[in-house]
Amino acid sequence: MSRNQNIQTPPFHRIQIKKKIQTLLKNDIFGYEKEIHYPIYKKSSSPIQQSVNLTQQIVNENTIPQSVKSFIQTPFYLERSVLIGLLISWDTFSSFLLFTPLRIISYFYQLIFLNEKVVIHYKRIYDILMYLSTLFCVIIIYQVDIGFVYHYIRAESVLKLYALYNALGMLNSLLSAFTFDIHSSLLISIKNKKMSDSILFFILTVFITLLHSFNLFFYIMALNVAINSKGHALLALLVSNNILELKSSVWKRMFPENVFQVLCADILELFELFSFVILLSLSNFGYYEWDIESNPDLLISMIYSLFLILLAEVIIDSLKHMFIGKFNNIPLSIYDKGKFVLLNDLISTQDGLFKIPSLDSTSTSARRLGMPAVPLSVLFICFGLETIPPSHFNLLFIISLLLILYLFKILLAIALRYLAFTEVTQHTYESDNLVTEMKGIARYVMEKGRIPQ
Repeated sequence: MSRNQNIQTPPFHRIQIKKKIQTLLKNDIFGYEKEIHYPIYKKSSSPIQQSVNLTQQIVNENTIPQSVKSFIQTPFYLERSVLIGLLISWDTFSSFLLFTPLRIISYFYQLIFLNEKVVIHYKRIYDILMYLSTLFCVIIIYQVDIGFVYHYIRAESVLKLYALYNALGMLNSLLSAFTFDIHSSLLISIKNKKMSDSILFFILTVFITLLHSFNLFFYIMALNVAINSKGHALLALLVSNNILELKSSVWKRMFPENVFQVLCADILELFELFSFVILLSLSNFGYYEWDIESNPDLLISMIYSLFLILLAEVIIDSLKHMFIGKFNNIPLSIYDKGKFVLLNDLISTQDGLFKIPSLDSTSTSARRLGMPAVPLSVLFICFGLETIPPSHFNLLFIISLLLILYLFKILLAIALRYLAFTEVTQHTYESDNLVTEMKGIARYVMEKGRIPQ
């Protein structure tokens, strides 16, 4: 067989991509069980490309002049991947918040109104149980007085605020790691039809979700106190935490797989901070009954806080990755490969990755990034109910709000999956050992002896 016959260069078929995106969205919204396997297209690398391994690439890219160039270019490659990761994070979070109820409604509609026999699928049972636990936690946390908690934390000293903020942040990571195991155990026990295990893990799911939701609730209140306090407490809090994070990451041996794991951790951290600022804005605007014209300083304060948080995170994360790359000879291609893996997660619904059944096209992304979708959904529902004026709770307002949210979610899902199919089509990574390793990496899985904080 000739060399030209070995190289497959299929054309870019927009019609096929459109059909696959439609299939993915039907899976996510209505719970249709169709698998889409990776990759959509395969390109064979030339023998010369296949002969260049990661070690040779590191040696070639890190002569002194090239090392300086890579050091300077790191923020550009990093932030490009982080931006894609933030969009994927919102897509993953909103899939649970918005699409899971649609799958449940679709399932009951088929069960009640359609004459055809509907199979009781274990994934739909899992969806129902997860949303029952979510609604139960909403009922409990909705009873908590936001103002009382805020003033209680504000009465403490700055030192106690700093200690509380760090302790809650660490507890958030620990609970997230344990939560995924509990949820996976519940899903597997339902799949295997083990009734006693299912009941046990459902009780644990409710308990851990409630505990995690309370942890994030107090974390948000501590952040709100830092934002509203005088003396630049927010800036001091963010800078001190980020400097400790910088110190814990830069002076340790890192492999490319660890850098990808750190990238996922940075993406999730930035997404959570954005989510917390949104929730704080809802809380503060609701306190003033959404009278923004009479309180222009409130809007300016929220914009300033968001900008400050974004700026601090971008600067520290850039410095962290710049020096990690410098001290460990990490090639810049790790960020493009990381972006490729994150996008690829959205277009493959097959079971087996992380040995956990896939619920929809965002299940792998949630596991890889460590997304706490359930407790975040609890808080968004609670803060929305608490801060939106009762006069706005009419049918027209609810329908309009839901239409806007679903429209944005669907457009974002289409755009990300189109980008994912394009990325898979245009890049050749099927023979790359590093990409193969990265596909098995998750946020809270030990890799090369490390789990990033």
